[in-house]
Amino acid sequence: MSEKITPQQLVSQQLSQLLQLETLLNTEKEILQQQNPNALISITADKNNLLIAIQEIDNAIGQSFDFKQEKLAGNFDSELADIEASLAVSYTHLRAHETLRYL
Repeated sequence: MSEKITPQQLVSQQLSQLLQLETLLNTEKEILQQQNPNALISITADKNNLLIAIQEIDNAIGQSFDFKQEKLAGNFDSELADIEASLAVSYTHLRAHETLRYL
C-alpha cells in the first residue's frame, strides 16, 4: 500500500519540476541557437516528459481536499507565489522557444 503524499510534498514536487523546466528551457534555447537537430530531439522529449509530470502533479493538487484546506488556512502562500513566478517565466520561455523554432 502506498503512502499518501502530503499537500506540502505535492507543492514541493511541483515547484521542483517547474525549476527543472526552467533549466531545460534554457538548455533548449542554447541548442536552438547552435542549430543542433539531434540534441533538439532529445531535449524536446525530456521537456515533454517533464510537462506531463507537471500536469500529473497539478491534477493531484487540484483533487486534494487536504491541499485546499491548507491553502485556505494560508499555509502555502510563499510556495504558491514561487510557483506562480516560475510559471510566468516558464510560459514566456515556452512561447519564445516555439517562435525560435519557426524562424
